[in-house]
Amino acid sequence: MLADVVDADDVPVHQARVLDQSLGGYRLAWEHADHIRARVGELVGLTLAADDEQPEWMLGVIRWLRYEDNG
Repeated sequence: MLADVVDADDVPVHQARVLDQSLGGYRLAWEHADHIRARVGELVGLTLAADDEQPEWMLGVIRWLRYEDNG
């Protein structure tokens, strides 16, 4: 069985702000979370590179989500 090939142009990219970082992972905040369709258990790619830098990607999994009153 062959795996489906994913076109990198079809993968959504969203910027987030790092609120906290520990050995357990990162706590992030998205500015427009209503446009994000993330779910617990999904894999995510993270990079801390600036827009003009070549990104080095890390692979992570969403362990929990919290929606706050301010969005």
